[in-house]
Amino acid sequence: MRAIIDFESVMLLEDIDQKTYTKRLRLLMLMVVVALCIISIPFSALLIVLIGSADGGNVILNAIGVAVAAVIVVAVLKRTSSHPWMHEVVYVWRLKQQLNRITRKFKAVTEAAQRGERDAIIALNFSYRGSEQLYILDNNIITLDDLRLKIAALDAQIAELELDVALDDYREELLKQY
Repeated sequence: MRAIIDFESVMLLEDIDQKTYTKRLRLLMLMVVVALCIISIPFSALLIVLIGSADGGNVILNAIGVAVAAVIVVAVLKRTSSHPWMHEVVYVWRLKQQLNRITRKFKAVTEAAQRGERDAIIALNFSYRGSEQLYILDNNIITLDDLRLKIAALDAQIAELELDVALDDYREELLKQY
């Protein structure tokens, strides 16, 4: 029987250029804001002209215009997320999702890792290494030293337990037991 791998649940850490990521993220955010304005303002104005009140009170129509613009922008982002230009931004977005999934079960995972459970150690290792990469990419280096101490302690525990743990061992399914 062949194993089927759900690639959405597989998250491998990649080398991402910080300058490229930052540049593309800022440009993407600017494009999103501009697109929201370009779409929502005329759409809201059209709704106000067609069904709005001359007395004002068209807040709901304005909100509908913004909601329609947001739906269009999200649809375009989803459709273009596989484009090579979007790779770094989508990668970081997926990494943040995985780290949030681990964080939701962090207490149980850390307790299991302290007991020496391999799956928990794999998840914790991925969490620490992924967080380190994310902190560097987002230029959030305030807590980086503390995180690196945790990484060193986990590495020492892995060596002491003589475990073979690799970042590629992490799968989201490991978290189901916690």
